[in-house]
Amino acid sequence: MIQSIQPHPQLRNIVKEYYLIDKKLSGASEEIPVIDDYCHDLVVFKEQRAHLQYGTKEKTVPINAKVFTILGLEPPYVLKVRDHLTFFTIKLQPWMNRYFCESMEPIGIVDIEDFHPDLKVIHEQLKGSSSMSQLVEKAYAMFLNQDIPLTSKMNLVKELCEFIIEEEGLVKVKDIALRFDKSRQYINKTFHQKVMCTLKTFITAVKIVALVKRKAKSVDVSLTHLSYDYGYFDQAHFINDFKKVCGVTPSQYFENLPEFILRHE
Repeated sequence: MIQSIQPHPQLRNIVKEYYLIDKKLSGASEEIPVIDDYCHDLVVFKEQRAHLQYGTKEKTVPINAKVFTILGLEPPYVLKVRDHLTFFTIKLQPWMNRYFCESMEPIGIVDIEDFHPDLKVIHEQLKGSSSMSQLVEKAYAMFLNQDIPLTSKMNLVKELCEFIIEEEGLVKVKDIALRFDKSRQYINKTFHQKVMCTLKTFITAVKIVALVKRKAKSVDVSLTHLSYDYGYFDQAHFINDFKKVCGVTPSQYFENLPEFILRHE
């Protein structure tokens, strides 16, 4: 079961999406590539019988926290699970990344129960098999209880992100600087401060995610044709960018399309 719900209009400056994954496995362990879209996730995990593989050197760490986020680990990410997988995710808007994570010093799979105690209540609801709507209702109340104003820099980064997403990543940093009448240095610095990744990295992720979504909806469209549409005229460059975001080559990814991306169909 995969469910995705958009946030209440009052929260759309804070939350990008809620989604719930509830999957029974065949008994054998399974590896699930996870796209890093640089929108930080607040994850409520029902089971602690999973591992996260990350980075080009494929390091693996156990997921021992009930509620967590991932900080400072090099993508790509792969979930290694067995038996059953159930988790509820609050996906933040990218310009809110620093706001929610700036007081967290550790890197890795960071237990955020002390930072956001309401997530512990959501975990209890998840263990009790609450519905998606009940989980979202509790998350909604959690955010309403916090006073989260957008600063001028956050608003600028919000406009940058929305523009990049609207253009499906088919933009260059120099063009963005011209459009928003800011220096490239200021744009890059401000973006990195709030989103916690470089502007160029975010653009690449948006472009690959847009390509993956289009391919998932149009299986007959060739990857070569799609890569040209998204500005890749060098297949080696395309495959390299794809692996950085998705963890595997395009052909490997689409041979066994992860369920996470199917929620966008």
